[in-house]
Amino acid sequence: MPFEKGNQLAKGHGRPKGALSLNDSIRKILAKKDIATKRKELDNIAEIIVQQAKLGNKDFNPTMMIQLWQQIDGKPKESLDINAETDNTIRFVVEGVDVSKFPKQ
Repeated sequence: MPFEKGNQLAKGHGRPKGALSLNDSIRKILAKKDIATKRKELDNIAEIIVQQAKLGNKDFNPTMMIQLWQQIDGKPKESLDINAETDNTIRFVVEGVDVSKFPKQ
C-alpha cells in the first residue's frame, strides 16, 4: 500500500523517535574532529583510501572502509542487462508440482 497522508493504519509502524541507529552513530563519529590532525574523521579516512589507491598497495585491505562507505552512502546501484537473445519462451517454475503428468508441447 503506498503512503497516504493521514492513513491511520500506518500510524506508529515506523522507527520510534529516539530509537538507536547504527548509521546515525557512524555519522556522528565521522563528523567529529580528530584531535591530532584537527580534521574530520571522514576526511582522514578518505585521504587514506586515496593514498593507498595512488600507491597501488597490494597489502592494503580496504574492506572496513568500504563497509563504512556503503553504510553511509549506500551500495552503488547495479545494472542488469536483459537484452539477451532467447527463444522468447516464458517458463514457470512451481515447487511441488509433478510436471511429468502434463502433456509435452
